[in-house]
Amino acid sequence: MEKGRIKELLKIHVALFLRRLWNYLLLFPIVAVAGVILVTDRGVPPDCLAKQWEWLSVSGMIACGTLALIALFLPKKLNRLPRFVIWTLILLGGLEAVYGLLQIFGVLESNHSLFALTGTFYNPGPYSGYLAMVLPLAIDEAMRHYRRKKMAYYAALVVVALILCVLPAGMSRAAWLAAGASSLYVLDRWYGWHTCLGAIQKRGIMILLTGLITLAAAVGGMYLMKKDSADGRLLIWRVALNEALKSPFEIQDGDVNFSAVYGEAQEDYFSEHGYTESEERIAGTPDFAFNEYIQMFLMGGVIALTLMVCVIGSAFYFSCKRSNGGGTSGALLSASIFAFFSYPFHIPAFVAAFALLVFISFVDYFRYLHKQSNPFVRLGWIISVVIISIVSRSVYIKNASESRDISRWVQVRLLYHSGAYAAAAASYQELTGMFRNADFRFEYGRSLYKIGKYKEAKEVLDYTLKHYSGDPMILNLLGQVAQAMGDYVEAEEYFLRSTCRLPGRIYPYYLLVRLYADPEYYHPKRLREMAEIVLTKEPKVHSTAIEQMKKEVEKILEKFKTVS
Repeated sequence: MEKGRIKELLKIHVALFLRRLWNYLLLFPIVAVAGVILVTDRGVPPDCLAKQWEWLSVSGMIACGTLALIALFLPKKLNRLPRFVIWTLILLGGLEAVYGLLQIFGVLESNHSLFALTGTFYNPGPYSGYLAMVLPLAIDEAMRHYRRKKMAYYAALVVVALILCVLPAGMSRAAWLAAGASSLYVLDRWYGWHTCLGAIQKRGIMILLTGLITLAAAVGGMYLMKKDSADGRLLIWRVALNEALKSPFEIQDGDVNFSAVYGEAQEDYFSEHGYTESEERIAGTPDFAFNEYIQMFLMGGVIALTLMVCVIGSAFYFSCKRSNGGGTSGALLSASIFAFFSYPFHIPAFVAAFALLVFISFVDYFRYLHKQSNPFVRLGWIISVVIISIVSRSVYIKNASESRDISRWVQVRLLYHSGAYAAAAASYQELTGMFRNADFRFEYGRSLYKIGKYKEAKEVLDYTLKHYSGDPMILNLLGQVAQAMGDYVEAEEYFLRSTCRLPGRIYPYYLLVRLYADPEYYHPKRLREMAEIVLTKEPKVHSTAIEQMKKEVEKILEKFKTVS
């Protein structure tokens, strides 16, 4: 009798163990992927995210394999997946909010010298956007457990409170808009618009008018709060769209990034259309379009943009159809709105969270396909895992090499900043993993220029300009290299291109003054024109370097008067 009972107890314990094991198998890949948000390396520049991409590629490959096996052989276990994903993101969002509060109070240091609040990110913009994406998830969970008042209710409520405390301090208008719209959407899922409309009918049309006026004032206030920033983004969108519409089906080379394409497009735009004083003031050299849809259109053409919109739209549609998918669809809505004003899909933490949200949106559809017993479904899963594994492996190899060399670059660039250009150039040549980094290539090219290796410097800088960066400083340096090589016409072309690419900069006009004052390329009329611009142009930011340039130009003019 006792032996039979022992066997029965063993079976029960084994069954419980296996059940928990499957739970852990579900939880492990989710935590591994979402946990990329906690991967930081303070020993490298904060905008170098190679370590995070490396982590995401490995964890993503493991997660895809694990989830594919579960979907193929134990699809019923996928029912628990949405809850695991949602609560993992909520808890990580709460942790980020606490981290931000500690930064505000000065307990922890931020990841950017210009901002007190960054969380584990390097900029308050993406940090605020991440919190705005988590907020609708927490609100939905708080509403779901409102009646029962269990631990989940209080946990979600605490996260909502923490995010609402930190979000205003991030000063991200895009995050505020995304958080507001997604929160209203979640509340609408629970209460419905008929409740609000009924209240308006009872209390009169004044409530509606008050709400509309408040909304208009809020939008206007957000615009005026950082007017130049908003106008700058509008200029970026206009230039990028203008360039994309020239060849809407063109796909850019995979070795070319947005900054290089946009820099050339802005140069052409200002050359063809001219520019106003406002455009001169707000123009910059952005690394992103601050609109993921426009950037995808420019870099991947209509096909890539259509695929992106279809994935986001279908994920939102399927999550809306799920009875408990309000939080998921709200988070997708928040991320989609934020993507219209920022660059979340270039941040590993955002990509990880968004990928998990998209996956759980299709959970019901995956189960439906499995019930059909169609062999093509299994084949589709296998092909998808193979493709994702290949892509993840290539991402890992690239970023592992860069991550390994970034730490060495941080040490070696001390030679560059101290003026030991020969030693710096020799060391830079060995850091092959950094050859896609625009800042690294600029320093490498400038080091080669400083030690007289003009041909090698020109090759490095030319490739950087065409593939990795639209910064006009590269054009300025290329012009100096050409001038040192005695090719004055080419040098003049580079400097003039720099004035078109970023009209607000005084430095290229100063270089033109020096070029026209060179005895080998002496042009008195052009020299006077450029000197007048240097002396009269109002700089965007005053500095001692600008004052020194103006004094040197005055000396050149005095010398010119003496000679003439």
